[in-house]
Amino acid sequence: MNIGRAAASMALVLLAAMLGILGTGLIFTAIADREIGALVWGLPLALGGLYWCGRALAQSQRSARRRRALR
Repeated sequence: MNIGRAAASMALVLLAAMLGILGTGLIFTAIADREIGALVWGLPLALGGLYWCGRALAQSQRSARRRRALR
């Protein structure tokens, strides 16, 4: 059961990272080509990806700290 949760969590983090990269590319396109539509889509994607990856990183760090404290 733990392996399934870990795989699902990893897949979600990879999806969030890809969305963040896509959002960053759209923001760059919006700035370079002055396309407001790209900014409207890019900003939420980049911020959502950053939020989700940061959340997963914090959870991982808490888990590692807990495991170290139990040793």
